[in-house]
Amino acid sequence: MPENPSEKQTSDPELTTNHVKIVTEQLGIWHLRSSEHGFYDFGKHWRDLVSVVPWFYRMAVDVYHLSPFLFIAFVVSMIWSGLESAILTHLSSQLLKVIETGLKNKSHSREILSALTRRLAFVALAATVKWWSTSLNSVIKGRVTYHLEIILMQAKLQVDLVTHKGAINTMQTTAEDAWHAFRDISSFFTEFIAFASQLALIGHLSRSFGGPIFVVFCIAKPLITTFCQRSIWSKVCIGYVSDPNFNRMKAMHNLATDDSYKQDVHTGNLANYILNEYKKAYKKIDVSSTDHPYYAYERFSSPWFDIIKQLSGDLPTVCISLFNPYVICS
Repeated sequence: MPENPSEKQTSDPELTTNHVKIVTEQLGIWHLRSSEHGFYDFGKHWRDLVSVVPWFYRMAVDVYHLSPFLFIAFVVSMIWSGLESAILTHLSSQLLKVIETGLKNKSHSREILSALTRRLAFVALAATVKWWSTSLNSVIKGRVTYHLEIILMQAKLQVDLVTHKGAINTMQTTAEDAWHAFRDISSFFTEFIAFASQLALIGHLSRSFGGPIFVVFCIAKPLITTFCQRSIWSKVCIGYVSDPNFNRMKAMHNLATDDSYKQDVHTGNLANYILNEYKKAYKKIDVSSTDHPYYAYERFSSPWFDIIKQLSGDLPTVCISLFNPYVICS
């Protein structure tokens, strides 16, 4: 994983428990502490997935019992969404091959028209299915949330007054939360179908362009982005502004804009003082280091990672150029 030398990282051995290391970093004006699990913990992700399956299956059964037709239609729409990209790419590849052959042989106009018609027909079909899926999701969401609201209301009404006073029994879950969880897990399986179908398409195309090398080149950029891109969204973290000059700027800004201080500011004739102190504090900080840590954490001190990532996206083109029989023969 690329390192960012501009970011200070320290690790306290006393804060390392259960294979989780607490890393302290200074990201500009922000002091950040985040969890570090090491290099991509496949076991953790697999365990999380396995633990979710029983709950997902239980809710899927409930949705099916609500309306078997809507549930089957929902599953079909999710599978279609996963396959759509690979099918469209395959049709585009066929069209380009027919056009290339037609340009070389000065013919094949009927084949070109046929391939173009298939692609346009599929695009129209995909748009129709997407519109239908949007309407379907609204209907099934309404049915599911209504069903879950009834269950939650029954559970709430069955709790007696003494039990209700216990904070531990206060329900925070809503029907909307349950639906979004079900939808997100379904989207994960859709993404898996999309990944498998696109990988199968790449394997099919690789027979003409370099074999396994073409497959490796096609997945190089996604792998680099997944395993090497710094991201804080999947980490447990806490941060605060530790730069005294930036804190002073914010304090002066609050004095100038908060109406509760307006009378004191005018009575003490502090307007010029506040502006001057704000300007002094501004000159002492690095403006480029004031970004939120969510964004600052992802940046590196040099462009090498971005260069490698973008170049890896062109590796399939390089492979096609090298293994194209027309290029080799010429």
